[in-house]
Amino acid sequence: MILLYIIIFSVSFISIIILFFILKTYQLPSRVRKAEDYYMQNNYVKASEIIKKILENRSDYVPAIFLRSKILFGQKQYLLAIAELNGLLKIEGFNKDVSELEIHTMLAELYYETKQWQKEIEEYKAILAISPNNIVANNRIGHALFNQKNYDSSQKFLSKAIELDPSQSEAQTDILETLLSSREIDGVVVHGMAWPGFRDDDDCSGMVIPGTEDEKLLRRAYDLIPKYEKPLIVCSYYSERDSETVRNLIRDGKRVYNDVEDAATVLSSLYTYYSRRR
Repeated sequence: MILLYIIIFSVSFISIIILFFILKTYQLPSRVRKAEDYYMQNNYVKASEIIKKILENRSDYVPAIFLRSKILFGQKQYLLAIAELNGLLKIEGFNKDVSELEIHTMLAELYYETKQWQKEIEEYKAILAISPNNIVANNRIGHALFNQKNYDSSQKFLSKAIELDPSQSEAQTDILETLLSSREIDGVVVHGMAWPGFRDDDDCSGMVIPGTEDEKLLRRAYDLIPKYEKPLIVCSYYSERDSETVRNLIRDGKRVYNDVEDAATVLSSLYTYYSRRR
């Protein structure tokens, strides 16, 4: 009888232990959510305290590790955050709990903050391997290659960024500068800009009015002329009567052509002029 009691007691004790660990496991997501609430309130101390306790018992708990990296990022402890995220990528099955895309995006931002440009580009390339149409990745790689004077390669990524989001005016400026810096190109005609806007009766569903961005881009384009000493001509379908952008540019002494043939004639003359100056 005593042996039976011992067996029953042992089984009950083991069951309690198992139940305890099951309950602790089920509490983990709610504890991480509580830490996330503190993190969203910028209360990094409270969030860190909760995450520390979780990881003391489950050092490989992916959601907690990821949140700790975000907390470290928020505290500007960039190198520690980088180490956390790179360690996270080595945990088998990590992507069941955290998006790999989100990890690479954070790493790219961290490498940018720590001025590790090449590693930043590597992360954006990893992002493109997962999501080829990622606008930020195409844009950042294009700008990085442009700054490295790798103009041909940069144009590929910048063009993709513009294709995905035509409002990427900085990318458009870099492409213009890429063209002007090329030894194979003698001059550039920018055509089709300065959209005038819509009247109330126009059907503009699904379209963007880029007037302000157009003007910024064209002004930056004019500023590039002295730098490269190459002709750059701006053409628009619209006159100063139709387009406020064209009107503003002409008011400031910038010439905008409505006829492409006229623009080509002027471009030829300007090319001759700049060639003689070199």
